Amino acid sequence: MAKMYMTDVTLHVDETLDESNRMKLEKDLRSLDGVTSVRLSKKAPHMMFVTYQTDHLRSQDILKVILGDHFHAEIVS
Repeated sequence: MAKMYMTDVTLHVDETLDESNRMKLEKDLRSLDGVTSVRLSKKAPHMMFVTYQTDHLRSQDILKVILGDHFHAEIVS
């Protein structure tokens, strides 16, 4: 059985996402091979947490999807 190495990345999305944009962004991120979880903070709505498999993706790949959806964001950790 192959080992899966997973990690989290925290991103700050500059825009305030309405429900439609939030759902589209979550769907786009979940469609990436290796993403296992996408969460937006209820207390800090600009913060997004993505869990992914490190053998499939890098944090920069996740950021590229957000930027490609025409949002401004940066990796926090």
